Amino acid sequence: MESILDPGSIDTLFTENSSNTEQNPPSEEDGTKENKTTEVAVNPEELFGDSPKEETNKQPESVGSGDNKETQEQEASSSVETKDPPSKPNLYSSITGALKEDGVFPELDQEEISKIQTPEDFAKAMQKVVEARLDETNKRINEALTVGVNPTQIQQYEGTINYLNSLQDTDISDEGDKGSEVRKRLIFQDYINKGFTEERATREVNRSFSSGEDIQDAKDAKESLKSSYIKEYQDIINSQKSSEEEAIKTRDKEILDLKKSMVEDKEVFTGVEIDPITRKKAFDSVTKPVFKDEKGNLYTAVQKYQIENPTEFRKKLGVLYAMTDGFKDINKLIAGGVKKGYNSKLRELQHTLTNMPANPDGTYNLVGVGQDDKESNSSEWKLDV
Repeated sequence: MESILDPGSIDTLFTENSSNTEQNPPSEEDGTKENKTTEVAVNPEELFGDSPKEETNKQPESVGSGDNKETQEQEASSSVETKDPPSKPNLYSSITGALKEDGVFPELDQEEISKIQTPEDFAKAMQKVVEARLDETNKRINEALTVGVNPTQIQQYEGTINYLNSLQDTDISDEGDKGSEVRKRLIFQDYINKGFTEERATREVNRSFSSGEDIQDAKDAKESLKSSYIKEYQDIINSQKSSEEEAIKTRDKEILDLKKSMVEDKEVFTGVEIDPITRKKAFDSVTKPVFKDEKGNLYTAVQKYQIENPTEFRKKLGVLYAMTDGFKDINKLIAGGVKKGYNSKLRELQHTLTNMPANPDGTYNLVGVGQDDKESNSSEWKLDV
């Protein structure tokens, strides 16, 4: 799970910095302008190659009359003066902007909408809208679950905070046994949270009731406990968030190191050079998510195979590890196939020689089986120079 990337991260790893499109200036015809864009296909060899090959399609210079030269200067001047056509509005930002104008997304401002260029940007904007519409409790729960806080801890803190919020002043000031018990618990727990021992906390509770200040002390204790639990809860979330961010940085670094290694190391196994397309396919198989389970967890192609074929995966992985001396040498795997092919060709040659008819003197016709070719059996060779 640590090595997975999202679909947008995997695409940007293999995106070249230079643009692959070449725009032609607009031509005017019958008062209308037509934009023509020529797309250059991406060469898979360049994705993992050392450097893209430069294509030279330079047109030969032509020598013409003075009129022709003047015409060329006019065309060059015209092309310089022509302004590039305005860029086409982005689909995702256009849709989001239209929905904001209709009052659907008041949570987003125009600056945020203008930055929505990809499906991933649109998804993040929708996530922000959803989070903005959550109440305080749901925001805390969503944040805690997102950063990986234990659900049991979330339930304990949320239950305690909800209980304190549900207590009304009438519940605390009730003169019956129920109200008295509520006040005792609040005051006692507040002192415990402040670091007092149970004996000291019990004495403070008795002193509060003896002085007649138990109702006010209980109200103060309620607010103190609420603030204390919310702070503890948020500290756990922040700590988990920091760990999650650190884990993401580590994962991203490992992914970049892996990509760099697969780009530069053409020989993963000594003596076996792997082409760029195969290396990219291998990289995608261990980094690009291709499967999502019922819980929303993403898996790569290798992880998917492991889940669906656990026994086969372990068996083949174990055999591969053993036969390559711990993934160091692939010669044993290759040698088996080469030896099998060599033996097959050797048997074929033996069969051919065995069934070839010999001449009376024991020689063989080297050109054409069963044909009389004097030159093939001649002991005199002359060079034709």
